[in-house]
Amino acid sequence: MDIIVKYIDELLEKSTPEAPMWNIEKIRQGLKSNWNYIDGVMIKAVLQMYDVTKDEKYLKFADNFIDYRVHEDGTIDGYSIGEKNIDNVNAGKTLFELYDLTGKEKYRKAIDLVYSQIEIMPRCNNEARSFWHKDIYPNQVWLDGMYMGQPFYLEYETKFNNRKNYPDIFAQFKYVIENMKNPLNGLYYHAIYHAVMSAGKHSGVTRLPDFHSIAG
Repeated sequence: MDIIVKYIDELLEKSTPEAPMWNIEKIRQGLKSNWNYIDGVMIKAVLQMYDVTKDEKYLKFADNFIDYRVHEDGTIDGYSIGEKNIDNVNAGKTLFELYDLTGKEKYRKAIDLVYSQIEIMPRCNNEARSFWHKDIYPNQVWLDGMYMGQPFYLEYETKFNNRKNYPDIFAQFKYVIENMKNPLNGLYYHAIYHAVMSAGKHSGVTRLPDFHSIAG
């Protein structure tokens, strides 16, 4: 644990919302940092550090980092739901915990904003009506897309929507398990592409030949 604390503390000491050390590639390219899944992963980890240690510095850092992006009306700097990119939902997971811990109403509004992307995500014409990974990747279901979007979707449904869309979430996971898992080695294909005919009817699938490294 001491090694983990030392590593994370060093990252936080050298990081700001505009130049986080764990996502430095954009800075080196001269690009502006924006709302992204990488920051979401790290800030969620920082909040977990707070949960374990109860050290206020972790909560303060996470709050300051996300607060910097979220405006009082709930809009988020560098985030557009119109991009329809499931990766961008991931950082939304931090908003639930920060709302509970700080009571900032703008986090609650931002949660609704991110959920509004869930509502407009394009879907495949399969039995699960799976989310596309991105609007620019039609009819593609990516395994990492399940991580990016479904936990936020599930938490929103649990806390704010009386679990209304649980069947939708479960169906999308069921589809991945049944169609993206290689029975020979237990690994999941990275993605599956759903070919469609001009009439919109399902006409077959293609699985990308690479695998994710976590066995089912």
